[in-house]
Amino acid sequence: MALKTNQNGGYATLATMSDPGQALSEQFCLTRAVAIQQGEQLAANVQGVTPQQVSEQCRAFGPVLKEHVNAVSLKPVDEVLSGVSAFAAASGQSPAQLSGTSKICLGAGYAMDDMDVALGSALVLTALGETGYAELAGHHLAEGIGATRRPDLAVGWYEKAQAAPVPVLTGMAPERGEMIRKAVFLLNGRSEVPQTLAPALPVLAPIPEVAPEVVVVAPAIPAPLPAETAAAPVPEAGQGAPITAAKAVSFATALPRLMLGN
Repeated sequence: MALKTNQNGGYATLATMSDPGQALSEQFCLTRAVAIQQGEQLAANVQGVTPQQVSEQCRAFGPVLKEHVNAVSLKPVDEVLSGVSAFAAASGQSPAQLSGTSKICLGAGYAMDDMDVALGSALVLTALGETGYAELAGHHLAEGIGATRRPDLAVGWYEKAQAAPVPVLTGMAPERGEMIRKAVFLLNGRSEVPQTLAPALPVLAPIPEVAPEVVVVAPAIPAPLPAETAAAPVPEAGQGAPITAAKAVSFATALPRLMLGN
């Protein structure tokens, strides 16, 4: 891929892109490199854990997220994220802890070439609201790496990522998102990219008229009940249905805990 990029004079841009598959491959390599660098920086701040131990702990993400990783190749984005959100809620970790662990394991997964760990971590981050990481699932589907090659399903993940307030790759060309979007539509055999954002509509609502003042009359206070009927009977102890505590499901023993400062 690097050789072809050099032969083309550098990374493709919106103006120079001639091969949509090559353009997406280049962006996948960039996001992978950023994920590895970010994971290593975060892991370095985890006290008492070596890089080898990080890799070993992150391998736990593969088995427990395999079901959701498989679903990426079969279901649209919202259905996949619904399942991942349920997993995150039952994980036994706080959102902040699960996010930190997932970012470390995302980089570790790519460094180990373990796509179940990498893609699973990206899914968790997306489900936690960090939707910029949805781009990675789109790349996996567009390339057929760690997932079945499904450019049609990749569209939803790319669009989810582009709606994120903060992109995964900061400091990149502002047209990058539009180039990715155009490339994936070209891979799907479409010559034109549809516009997903509707034009802004003017807000010209008239000022509402002042409503007339409404006077509320308080109801009359009823007379007190006779003494013999004022007190309601108190049920004896033991009456009523017992309360059963909900059983919590936790994956705390299956997932790594790699939060910063632990």
